[in-house]
Amino acid sequence: MKMKILAFVLFIIFFVTIFYGCMPYSYSGDYPELFTVAVNSMLGIEGFLLISEIKHPPKIGVLEEDEYGRILFAYSEGGVLYLIILQKFDDQYSYYYPDYNFVSVLLPSDGFFNEQVFNDVILNDFTEEVKQNLKEKNDWDNVYDESKCVKAKIVRIKTEPDVKIKEAAYERLFNKIAIEKGYTGYDRLFAFSYYCTSDDYGRMLYLAYGLRNFIHGNESTNDLQNSYLELVLIFNPDGTYNEETCVMVLNDYLNYQDELKVFKERNGWNMPYNNE
Repeated sequence: MKMKILAFVLFIIFFVTIFYGCMPYSYSGDYPELFTVAVNSMLGIEGFLLISEIKHPPKIGVLEEDEYGRILFAYSEGGVLYLIILQKFDDQYSYYYPDYNFVSVLLPSDGFFNEQVFNDVILNDFTEEVKQNLKEKNDWDNVYDESKCVKAKIVRIKTEPDVKIKEAAYERLFNKIAIEKGYTGYDRLFAFSYYCTSDDYGRMLYLAYGLRNFIHGNESTNDLQNSYLELVLIFNPDGTYNEETCVMVLNDYLNYQDELKVFKERNGWNMPYNNE
């Protein structure tokens, strides 16, 4: 009888773990307006940290507020720590400057779960020059400029668009870059992708990962930096894409703001969409 009860309890634990691991993560903290800015700003952000099928909440902490209500805050959902600036928010939307509203550094391996290490990184790894530059680009302590802002509807769950991108599209684009770069080896390159955000007209921005430990015919490597090919992709509202302009190779996961801004402009980001 005891064995049956134990087996039943273990089954329930297993079921709950799998069930909740598959459910969309809902942020339950005090700062949904800040959560919203984070999940729409940086590449590769999911809104939670997944470890052993358990979804852990991101770390969000308010650091400073200027006299006009802007908020400088820290955000992390794993190995990268971001400083981000929110311009303002209301009952429905968060407002922020795109492209240059964040800076980032790597966290130590124990940084996310170790509060002291986390705080030490905030204090010591972002120089005053870096913080000041971030503030200047976001008009810190100056009058709010609506013309520079984009807005995002405040959410507690990061969801993907209704239009789904087919795996064949990713494979085609990865193969295009592989041919251009001289990568050889595996037939299937695409591994997985993260949805980032959409513009006001429905264009979709993704970060996608592909296997690349086949560079120049080398089918095995211990160099982790060469184990993935990271592509930033922009798809049209209907899921189509311009093969000549829609791909950007991500070379630096921490510093890509300038490249991303130019890439978005090249693809007509936030300009009226004409599919003809």
